Amino acid sequence: MTQEEQRNDGLLSLVAGIGVGVLVGAAVALLVAPQSGEETRITIRESAEDALGGIRTSIEELRVKLDDVRSAVRKRGQEGGESESGLQASGGEQSA
Repeated sequence: MTQEEQRNDGLLSLVAGIGVGVLVGAAVALLVAPQSGEETRITIRESAEDALGGIRTSIEELRVKLDDVRSAVRKRGQEGGESESGLQASGGEQSA
């Protein structure tokens, strides 16, 4: 696994952990706060919508970062291919 893949896996784990933490925190807060059933349902709905919005934002940011990484990898691959074809055309090694 490359370093970039490990970084992306770590970021995805972080986003998932934050999402779970928000939901657990909201649930605990609702259980200890004295409210009517109607108020509790409204609060749960609002908290879930907020958490979902935050998760969606984090996922979109992750997608943008992954696209950047893909572009960088493709660019490096193309540059590597160009230097290899330069080596083949010259019939030898490139001097550093």
